[in-house]
Amino acid sequence: MTANIIKTVKARIPVEFSQYVLFDYFGDDSVSDIERPANAGWVGCAGRGGAVFHASDQSIAAYIELQLWSGQPAADDLVDDLARFEGRFTADSGRVILASLTGSTSDVTVELPSAPGYGIRAIRLGSAVDEEDRQNEEWRLFVWPLSG
Repeated sequence: MTANIIKTVKARIPVEFSQYVLFDYFGDDSVSDIERPANAGWVGCAGRGGAVFHASDQSIAAYIELQLWSGQPAADDLVDDLARFEGRFTADSGRVILASLTGSTSDVTVELPSAPGYGIRAIRLGSAVDEEDRQNEEWRLFVWPLSG
């Protein structure tokens, strides 16, 4: 069976402390329990409740396209491994929020298909400087339900 896109969500999320999240704030898990990698160049990490993503220190916002898939999408072998993260997470409530670390009016709630867990792939596409000389990054997130 071929996987296909169920839903696409686009958002501009403020980056705080070089991070933003896709997290189940409706459940009992805490984003602070997701262990961040020790290396400075990490792209993402995931676990109970969701995932955390690491932007560059100069970025003030992330322009994100989140694609919810019916199954695992094919990998793009042309993407540099230094700009990619793949992992697994749980979201007991079946909802996650694409959000800044401390919350903002730009945060977006995403309903997930019922599953025991989810796969996630994050790709940091690059950055650009806006008209006010601020750096913004572009990201693409892929999320799919895991069976059993």
